[in-house]
Amino acid sequence: MEQVMPRKSQLAQVLTQAEQKALRAAKRAARAAKIIRGATVPPVCALFMLLILFFLCPGFFYSTSNFAFAIVYLVVLPTLAYPVAFVFKFSKDSFKNNQRKLAVIFSVIGYAALLCMVLTNGYNIGELVLYLNYVISVALIAITTPIPHCKASGHACGAAGPIAGLSYFVSPWFLALGAVLLTAVFWASLKLRRHTPGQLVAGAMISAVFVVAAAASGLI
Repeated sequence: MEQVMPRKSQLAQVLTQAEQKALRAAKRAARAAKIIRGATVPPVCALFMLLILFFLCPGFFYSTSNFAFAIVYLVVLPTLAYPVAFVFKFSKDSFKNNQRKLAVIFSVIGYAALLCMVLTNGYNIGELVLYLNYVISVALIAITTPIPHCKASGHACGAAGPIAGLSYFVSPWFLALGAVLLTAVFWASLKLRRHTPGQLVAGAMISAVFVVAAAASGLI
């Protein structure tokens, strides 16, 4: 029996359907990546870390006011950078870059203010290490931001720091949870082309290494 070859129009339709299916899958992946990025911004990660430390590590904070200060300066103030970016009405092409700069500026102000506040009001050593980690990390992020192709990922930094802190102060099991979280953050950032793998690794190491060094030196 002679084999019937598909017409060109039918073949074109099949290819179009395959392309449409791939396009829909790509859009779903992009939406998932945006959701992951939004749910893991540094202020959100800091909020979960602070709440877990407050409820699972009694006495970690020198006082309840220190806990409140941490919420304000690690969570609320840095979060304000995101709505403020819309106020300035940056162009579409420069919006993400300028939003990052604002986030770094607000974070520098908030972290430095928090450190000054606890140094004045009193602190526990774990708190001090935690806040110093934030101050040093955001300073390094700020230094690398203007350097083309060298900017360390603030997103990865903001996720790795709380993971390292919770793993040391609460339970090593947070390392397993953190590995899943960082994998998701890395995937989402690469999917949306926000950072290179090197920038993500650099950002994660900036905050994690400080906690490890503090533990290894016996500071905490």
